[in-house]
Amino acid sequence: PINQQNEEATEGQRILFDFFGNLDFLLALVEEVAIDTATRGALKEDTTFRGLRDVIKKCNKVLELMLVRRERKYTLMFRIVGPKDVKMLKKISHWNVRVEKA
Repeated sequence: PINQQNEEATEGQRILFDFFGNLDFLLALVEEVAIDTATRGALKEDTTFRGLRDVIKKCNKVLELMLVRRERKYTLMFRIVGPKDVKMLKKISHWNVRVEKA
């Protein structure tokens, strides 16, 4: 039982690590795209970027589940997800898989 708990906690930590790595990648990508008007327009409308748009939308849904409070437009308070939060880890894990495919 203890060994299984350690394995679950390790898997939870891996999922969270992947999530924050993927989130960091997407934020950097969006920041780069925001600079170029033509690419920004293509990202919004071109079918080539449909998978990426879907991944960003799903990420927003995952983050909304973690959102606790919005102070101001750019000040958000999030609930910290732990490696044993099975429900959230499942949602995050599904999103991680989608990012890898996109």
